[in-house]
Order: sequence, then structure tokens, then C-alpha cells
Amino acid sequence: MHPARLPIPAAPARHESLASYLSRLANLHGMPTSELWEPISAPRPGTKRRDVLPDALAALVGRTPGQLARALPELHPNLDWTAWRHQSQPGCPRCDARHDGGPVARLLPHYHYVCTRHRYWIGPPDVGQQGVEPRDAGTAGALNNVSQQLGPALGVALISTFVATATNHYLTHHGSTAVVGATVPGFTVGYWWAAGVFWPGAVICSALIRGGTRLHHEAGQPEPLDEIVSGLI
Repeated sequence: MHPARLPIPAAPARHESLASYLSRLANLHGMPTSELWEPISAPRPGTKRRDVLPDALAALVGRTPGQLARALPELHPNLDWTAWRHQSQPGCPRCDARHDGGPVARLLPHYHYVCTRHRYWIGPPDVGQQGVEPRDAGTAGALNNVSQQLGPALGVALISTFVATATNHYLTHHGSTAVVGATVPGFTVGYWWAAGVFWPGAVICSALIRGGTRLHHEAGQPEPLDEIVSGLI
């Protein structure tokens, strides 16, 4: 039996993620998202996951499954949306303004970079801004840019100091005429110091990578990091 139709059957935005759409519907009706998710999903055999039921969702919002599939990429039967960008993202704010219930997160193809209607950039989000609140996006972007410039600058300066010191030490013991030969021990010392810094860095980065992460969530399953699936997956 399909769930009763919602009093405020808001329409999904084009390319909106399922998680975003359900979150907006829940906000409009002042109810937990899990209360919406359970009646329109079914347990997947052998797992703790649940899969969306397009017909149940269509009945809930008073639309046909075909209309929802044209707006929600995850429900489209003939669309390989997993080949799109690796995560959902905000779209054009002026386009999203007509959709009530909260922010709209969209799953966009790789070739969508600009909202031509409003001339607004909707390219891939900066890696350094992932998981950051929109109000802090500017600060996170600035910090990311400074880190990208400061790290290489300090690294080049440090390694160059070791190379110059080793080269000068070689010239001191072999005379100033051995300039060409002095570059070999100088660069050798520089490469060893670079390797010495690289390996601890690689170990630290490996320890910071969380296990079990994946680039795409599965079709018909809300995004793992969204509150929608709290306690359901």
C-alpha cells in the first residue's frame, strides 16, 4: 500500500539528489527524514540497506515515476549517473531559490560548468571546501590556496639549502675547479632529504584516509553522509 500524499508535494529540482529532495520534503512538513524514508523504501535482502520504491515516492508527492525520473538522476532507469561528478553540490542559487524546504544538492554531469540563464559558475567544488559550511567556504578556499603555495615554497627552500650546503662542502675539500663534480653530491643529498620527508608524509596521509569510503553512493540510496539514512544503513 502506498503512503498518503503529502500536504505540500514540492517538486524536485532538475538533477537533484534523492537525499536533498527527501530532506527538503521533511523540512517543509516538520518531520524527521527517516519518517519519510521508511514508507517509500524496502530492505535490501542480506544487507542493512534500503532501496527506494519509485512508485511509493511518486504517490507520496503526487507525481508519476516518469516525472520524478526526469528530475532525479538516481531514479532514471537508463542513466549512468555514477559517471558524473563524484559528489552532489549546490547549483545556481537563483535557480534554487524557487525550491522551498532548504538547500538543493544536485548531481551534475562533468560538462555542466555554468548556469547559462543566470551566468553563474556551477563547476566542481574545490576539494578544500568539501564538508565545509557554505558560510565558511571563502575561508576554507583561502586556507587551501595558502597551504598549496606555502608548502612547496618551504619545501623548495629547505631542500635547496641542503643541496647548496653539500655542494659548498664538496668544493671546500676538492677545490673551486671541481664545480661540475660538486653538483653530483649536492643533488644526491637533496634527493635523500626529499625522500626522507616524503615517506613519513606518505605514512601520515595513509593513516588519515578513512576506510570504507567510496566515490559514489548506490542508485536509489540516499547519500551516506546525509542525515536521511541515520540509523537506516
